[in-house]
Amino acid sequence: MAIDLAADTRLDPRIRPMIAFLPDEAPRDVASREELLAEAATPEAAAIREGMEQFFALCDTEEVAPSAGLTTTTQEFTSQPDGNTIKLQVIRPDTDEPLIGTDGVTGVAFSPDGHRLASAGFDGTVLVWNVDTSQPLGPPLTVHPGGVGSLALSPDGHLVASGSADGPVRVWNVDTGQTLGPPLTGHTGGVGTLAFSSDGHRLASAADDETVRLWDIDTGQPVGHPLSVPDPLTHIGGVGSLAFSPDRHRLASGSADGSVRLWDVDTDQLIGTPLTGHTDRVSSVAYSPDGHRLASGSADGTVQLWNADTGQPLGDPLTGHTGVVSSVAFSPDGTRIASGSWDKTVRLWPALASPEMLCAKLNTNMSHKQWRDWVSPDIDYFKACPDLPIAPD
Repeated sequence: MAIDLAADTRLDPRIRPMIAFLPDEAPRDVASREELLAEAATPEAAAIREGMEQFFALCDTEEVAPSAGLTTTTQEFTSQPDGNTIKLQVIRPDTDEPLIGTDGVTGVAFSPDGHRLASAGFDGTVLVWNVDTSQPLGPPLTVHPGGVGSLALSPDGHLVASGSADGPVRVWNVDTGQTLGPPLTGHTGGVGTLAFSSDGHRLASAADDETVRLWDIDTGQPVGHPLSVPDPLTHIGGVGSLAFSPDRHRLASGSADGSVRLWDVDTDQLIGTPLTGHTDRVSSVAYSPDGHRLASGSADGTVQLWNADTGQPLGDPLTGHTGVVSSVAFSPDGTRIASGSWDKTVRLWPALASPEMLCAKLNTNMSHKQWRDWVSPDIDYFKACPDLPIAPD
């Protein structure tokens, strides 16, 4: 049943009348950039823009959204080579008090919905925070006597897993502050990275013992055998990054030896040969939303895109960072990759080259003469971009 927001008494009465100006249907696909610009120039589109400007002006007031006690900072990031700009605005309480007062923060992890944040310290404790209020959701969880080296929050934000140099992995219920059974033991080295599957029922852990282990969160038992194989295929120097595929059946691991490996978590078997090309340790891996591509970031300062089905690289490494690439992530629609680096920059990269993306950057198709010169006089001409005109000879 549709909800009449303009009549909803829970909304500020100054804002309700402006709801009528907002679009009441989802945006539709357009065939070309020109069609989109033409629609944006119509009187109807102009009326919607004016209404939305009034709407945001009403919302952005001290009465509706008071700024007292808040500090707002703005940063801009420019993607290369297209030059698009993203403005990031962060609003947080106006206080110098840190969220955690432990002896150094060793790791943080957000829940997927962004409302919870887990932080860990050298003092061996974990705190889970309500991001909206900046308040802890309970007392510190005393986890590892030797300090916490890795953290992961479950997709629903109700479980936190932690690993440390002492080897065991511990899983806690955030709401009760209680552990889920005894520690998960088996690693003989420090646990450096953790990852939950998308359904939250499995946890992967990687350690300095050059193995990856899978755990059933519901039972607290290991799933299958440790993911490791004899040299020369085994990870050398420890595994530093993990990522489950969206369908939960594959796991990617990146290592200090500069390789990425893909595992079948149902059979505990390595899929194909190692993905090689980086010249230094792999510090981050991430699957695309459709699971068919994989991105890896490395201490060699590059980002590499891979075909997750074949294990083959998709193009040359993406270069530009001048420091370790410590994190990579796909956009929700899978068309962009964001990479963060020790060089204090975030870069955006195209993750999917398609004819539509190419045509969006062109004004015309090739002329018939250009086709004959650049393609072949023996191949019949066709419009590569159906919505663009043909350039004159």
